[in-house]
Amino acid sequence: MVPRAYQRPPGAAGEAKPNTEVFRLLAVRLGLEDPCFSETDEQLAAAILEGSPGGVSLEELRSRGFAKVDVGQAAAPHAEGGSRRPTASCPSRPTWLAGAGLDPLHAYDPPAEAAGAGPGERYPLALITPKTHLFLNSTFANQARQHSAQPDPYVVVHPDDAAVRGLADGARARVFNDRGSFVCTSRVSDDAPPGVVVSPTGWWSEDYEGGAGPQATTSQELTALGAAPVFNDNRVEMERAG
Repeated sequence: MVPRAYQRPPGAAGEAKPNTEVFRLLAVRLGLEDPCFSETDEQLAAAILEGSPGGVSLEELRSRGFAKVDVGQAAAPHAEGGSRRPTASCPSRPTWLAGAGLDPLHAYDPPAEAAGAGPGERYPLALITPKTHLFLNSTFANQARQHSAQPDPYVVVHPDDAAVRGLADGARARVFNDRGSFVCTSRVSDDAPPGVVVSPTGWWSEDYEGGAGPQATTSQELTALGAAPVFNDNRVEMERAG
């Protein structure tokens, strides 16, 4: 992430370059002479399409804008099922599951914080943190134009859940659990189902009151299957911020 103090001035926006051009410029500065660093974007695209199973060419893409690739599986290859079939590129039965003594077809990793069990006994709400409409990630929240269009973080709560907690639309709300808490504006709406609160992510910590966002409530636990984060397996409670 780039601190706001280091943002480019507005007049420098036209200096943006695609990754391929950045690589070529770096290669020149570093004295790298491999032929790949002198290939143009057009040459790279043509090389990728060369020998493609559907015979797609760069000229065809330019003229039509798209191309449908026929690889001998008809128009809808999985219309009747069959998507679990193993392939060389994406095996449907990972060997690491079998190596861990798990049935690849029936392996299940239950939620760590399901309602009514563990933290779910103390914290009745499930917190999810999807992307905002305007920020792909926190880098975009650092851009003045996008940040000004969506300046403040918020949490969406269903009217029934809000009523029980005395939360009005636009009120300051505190979302918390044993791990931490954050404060932001509440939006009362049935966009969130009962029992679920939605706090879109993308803002920087400094945008939240007290300097802490939803990450303050998330667990460091990893799933048993694949050791993935459990950011959206997160039980919380809400209250009016004092």
